Amino acid sequence: MLNIEISFQDSWTNQFLDEHRNPLFTSMSGFNAKQRKLSNVVFNSNTAPQQTLVEHVRQQNRDNPGMALRVPATYDNTVRGVVARLLGEVRRLSNLDAEHPLHSVLSGMTYTLDISSEESQLASLATPPNDLQGSGAGVLEGALAIYKDTPIARRLFGHLEHNLKTILTNPGIQGTWYPSGPADLIARLSTLKDEQVLLKEENPLEWPTLLNNYASWLNGELAKTSFKDVGIKPPEGWNLAGSLAVLRIYQLSDTDRTEAIAMGTLTPRGGFGGLAMTGNIGNITIKDIYANTTGGKRAVSTRMPYQSEMWVEHNGKKMSFPVGIIKKTGNLRISIVHSDEYELAKRIQDASVSTFQFGKKGLAFVKNIYVS
Repeated sequence: MLNIEISFQDSWTNQFLDEHRNPLFTSMSGFNAKQRKLSNVVFNSNTAPQQTLVEHVRQQNRDNPGMALRVPATYDNTVRGVVARLLGEVRRLSNLDAEHPLHSVLSGMTYTLDISSEESQLASLATPPNDLQGSGAGVLEGALAIYKDTPIARRLFGHLEHNLKTILTNPGIQGTWYPSGPADLIARLSTLKDEQVLLKEENPLEWPTLLNNYASWLNGELAKTSFKDVGIKPPEGWNLAGSLAVLRIYQLSDTDRTEAIAMGTLTPRGGFGGLAMTGNIGNITIKDIYANTTGGKRAVSTRMPYQSEMWVEHNGKKMSFPVGIIKKTGNLRISIVHSDEYELAKRIQDASVSTFQFGKKGLAFVKNIYVS
């Protein structure tokens, strides 16, 4: 039996790709979404040697298959790669021919990996570019047609000069008002949204009829357009004043819509940036409204912090602690049963591999090789 004793340090244990070699996450929001509502791991003091940090995460991975913070179920691939590297093979094992002699070596291999120390630390990982939440959207440029005294501005938003009750009882109403800029539009729609709350509180008996009549009228008008299947939620969540602007956008003729898109008033898909065109229609997203009138590129993030809060139960109490990159240091003992073990030992010596990479980021060296 050929025995190889290896010492390694600071090897990253975490797994970042799934079984198909696709990223488990590409942004902080995607990572956090997969770390919610995880089941707790119960710490058993009678099996303390097995309750390492890696084993803790492995148990949570088994109980929560969708977790983003993962570690491999075994170290098999790492050890196979170490043996291949010591024998002078630098290609990926998956790229080797089925007849490659290394396969017979690996089939007779067993190993024991002892971790002498492990630690968790916060790390910064590179990601594809993602919009930076809460960042500026650029510098305000010259006003679009929607922020000037133009027919389309009055057509879409003229009704906002009236109070909400007038709009709801006379939904076909027009007006001469137009927003002078994004802040003006945001302020007016926000004010009218506040009026919804007041109308409901001050007129609890009248409000349901007022709301349902308006919603029925709007859905009927929407059904006359080519956008009747946009997926609208119940009216309780709408910005009612904004929903009338949404309807009027949908009512634009193909010619007017094409012109509005060309002028930058509407998005390429025919919506108004920052105004909900589906779901709870009429509600606003402030940063997206501003994005329509700004120049330059939006700030993006290409890195993310990698750390998550993990929970454990011990003696009936729940405790949490942060887990990020798990670094391990320890020793690896590999035993190989082969038809010519002395030849294998000679090949390892001839390859003359000094220090080598162990797993992710780790360094290792061979302490001893002998045949028993």
